[in-house]
Amino acid sequence: MTAARWTGLGNGTAGKIWYRALTTYMTSGTTYPQARTASIKAATDLYGAGSTRCAAVEKAWSGVAVAPTATTCGGGTPPSGSNLLSNPGFESGAVTWTSSTGVITNDTAGTPHSGSYYAWLDGYGSAHTDTLSQTVTVPATAAAPKLSFFLAIDTSESGTTPYDTLKAQVVNGTTTTTLATYSNATPGGYAQRTLDLSAFKGRTVTIKFTGTEDASAATALCGSRVPPAFPGLGCRPLCGGGAGVRASSLPDPT
Repeated sequence: MTAARWTGLGNGTAGKIWYRALTTYMTSGTTYPQARTASIKAATDLYGAGSTRCAAVEKAWSGVAVAPTATTCGGGTPPSGSNLLSNPGFESGAVTWTSSTGVITNDTAGTPHSGSYYAWLDGYGSAHTDTLSQTVTVPATAAAPKLSFFLAIDTSESGTTPYDTLKAQVVNGTTTTTLATYSNATPGGYAQRTLDLSAFKGRTVTIKFTGTEDASAATALCGSRVPPAFPGLGCRPLCGGGAGVRASSLPDPT
């Protein structure tokens, strides 16, 4: 008999996955198969269905003879509502995403809804551009692929002229499509934003957020992925008049 071998998760990652499974998906009557399902869902929430961490959770349960359930990390077409991104909640820190320096952070000047990390674009009160992006394949069989997130806008600007903007974009080869533009002209608390990705079915594209700030008053545009699968994000303008475009668990193409 040959023993199976796999790379462990590490105590920190395992603890995050187990805590989310316990607090979100499990009850006092949860069985071992249900615990397997719960922890796979938690790993998918935190790190994405295609992540090595989710795969490690599956292997760990199989290693102790708990059989697979209908919930898996995937490998084929993901089920409706699954998040295709890795590290969607930023809880692994600045990995799997491509971003400007310092965008993914656990700085205590900002307040994530849950967890420790969030993404923070701009907010310097001077001319500046920050970006945050990740490449993903949108399944050709997806019925209605969407990019969904919550957005709150807090600004030191006045009036209706859009000085500071956040663009939600899709990069497909050499073409960049702006799905929506948000700005200081429409400040307010969190509101759900859902953008259609149907035009990109069957393609490998880059989901990109571009925050552009002018040289005067700062604007905070705060975003988070739509629940229930992932946490939201609360945000505050920075001290000293600064603010930012901040995001937690942003995109969810399904």
